[in-house]
Amino acid sequence: MRVSQTCVDMVKKFEGLRLDAYPDPATGGDPWTIGYGDTGPDVVPGLRITQEEAERRLMTRLDDDFGEAVTHAIKGVPTTQSQFDAMVSLSYNIGNGGFKGSTVLRMHLAGSYNAAADAFALWNKAGGRVMAGLVRRRQEEAMLYLKDEPLPQKQPDLKSASIASWAPLPPPAPLTFWQTIMRFFTRSY
Repeated sequence: MRVSQTCVDMVKKFEGLRLDAYPDPATGGDPWTIGYGDTGPDVVPGLRITQEEAERRLMTRLDDDFGEAVTHAIKGVPTTQSQFDAMVSLSYNIGNGGFKGSTVLRMHLAGSYNAAADAFALWNKAGGRVMAGLVRRRQEEAMLYLKDEPLPQKQPDLKSASIASWAPLPPPAPLTFWQTIMRFFTRSY
């Protein structure tokens, strides 16, 4: 399966176009990014590209890197074009490794498409903080995932899969000084 123009447009919309390399917004440094959210070893501070180069890089990465990885990960499970495009957009943003371990993929492979769509919302953080742009992106990816004629649904097998295995849990955020104080004074003895 190949990415459609819908996927390309969604990625462009959320990534935006920057022709000069810039640091990752979440880290303020690596990975450096250029074009439509493109990262890689050749993206270094001071790099400048043309819009045509940004378009070429995006299409190459979407088809060759992320589209291929999603195709391999879904293992021949029936998938609509919209489901595929939504998963490629997610993978482009969180990386192929993140996608391969995601609840979105696990629920898709299980045929639990509504649960897979709901699981997009789990990927709304950068640098441990919920980001409004990621919330909007995940909502649109989930809507795209459910757009086509629905495939037959399967309910998740709750007996054989623990809830903990459904989603990667982020590490707990460190407590602030005042949260620590409040926990101390509100503890039951």
